[in-house]
Amino acid sequence: MEINILTSTDNNYVPHLFTQLKSIADNLIAKYEVHFWFFHYRILKSDIEELSAYADFLGIRFHEVFVFDFEDYNVLTKGVNHNFPIEAYFYFCAHKYLPETMERALYIDAGDVIFAGDIEEYYFAPFEGNFFIASMAKSGRKELYCFDDLYDRDSFHDIIWEYVNSGSIVLNLTLMRIFNIDLRFYENVIDFIIKNDFDFTPDYEGTRLFYCFDQGLFAAAFVGRIKFWEYEYFGYEGFHMPYNFRPFVFERRRGILKLAEDGSVQLPYEPRIIHFLQAKPWTTSVKEYRTLLPLTRKYLDIFWKAEAEAKRWRREYSERA
Repeated sequence: MEINILTSTDNNYVPHLFTQLKSIADNLIAKYEVHFWFFHYRILKSDIEELSAYADFLGIRFHEVFVFDFEDYNVLTKGVNHNFPIEAYFYFCAHKYLPETMERALYIDAGDVIFAGDIEEYYFAPFEGNFFIASMAKSGRKELYCFDDLYDRDSFHDIIWEYVNSGSIVLNLTLMRIFNIDLRFYENVIDFIIKNDFDFTPDYEGTRLFYCFDQGLFAAAFVGRIKFWEYEYFGYEGFHMPYNFRPFVFERRRGILKLAEDGSVQLPYEPRIIHFLQAKPWTTSVKEYRTLLPLTRKYLDIFWKAEAEAKRWRREYSERA
């Protein structure tokens, strides 16, 4: 079986892609033919060559996707400030660059997402007519939102804030092609949002926004045609996230968790895709690490182990060059 994974980033996260590749190989390469598609427009050729060499060493098929029309993606930022690089939006039109025979692909955020198990049930799940599969992040009600909810201020804020977290999304490339989804489609969504004038100003941003960057716009664009992972069994459950597991969400909300004396958390599922949202492993100090839940430390340890092995290979690669 074949699994296609894609990501995109600017230069800042390139070092962490090696860790990500190592994590993917550790968990998937024994069972699947893994293809890693890297979308970019400003990464050094030497970095691309090194990433390709490392992927080959791991048994992953690496594909460089140079986004030649990158300037066109600036239109997707007109409802926000420019804190996010435009690379964050490249997956919106992934179907335009990937082979037409490819029916689905897993998009993951660059660098801060690692794997901790098999992803078969998530990756190969039926789309049931939806444009993508994701974990629900936040919602203000039990029922799923539809397009008409964008006219209601409270519902609108839920949808364009973090209804979807973009750390791990299975894209329905076939449906995107059938509907000929393009940048003009997303621009029309942005114009609709701005016309409604339901802006907001998050405390940490301090500036006016109309949607929460890529994940807010992506959710608004396809609201009502999103498959939320296992929603049909559990409904909205903020801690149910086996395929976009965010340890620092547990840290932030540990006050409402029923913790054992040792701080351990008993999960009813096994996390398979880990997303270090909010705090990054490479910025977490030893002092802070000691204050974290055992669950968080477990996945930080997995990240750091993969990172150490990737760094070792890179040193040897540099010496051979």
